Amino acid sequence: MKKRVIISAFLFLILLTACSSAGPVGKAIAKEGSSVNEYCFDDDNGKESMKEGYLVYKTMFGKKGVHDKCTGEILTENYCDGFEKKSLAINCTPFGMECQKGACTPLQVYRKN
Repeated sequence: MKKRVIISAFLFLILLTACSSAGPVGKAIAKEGSSVNEYCFDDDNGKESMKEGYLVYKTMFGKKGVHDKCTGEILTENYCDGFEKKSLAINCTPFGMECQKGACTPLQVYRKN
């Protein structure tokens, strides 16, 4: 039963990642004709909850960078929406995962022999 739940959670996360990609990601993009040279770059290619990412974006206030991060079991997943930095809060536990080092990772289940 636990194996089926973990497999289902894993497949759900893969489907979520594949279906939720919005706009250009994984490369630097710049707005043409912008006087402030706005751009956004996400090294984990968008809404990828199983890999820690680093997002760099620039506005008229300068260049900024943020890592995906864990707060308890909640993952803050940063991604680019066009030229804009956005973030999504993902609870890793309903999928049989735990949040570690900026990513949802499979729970470590230890068996006693």
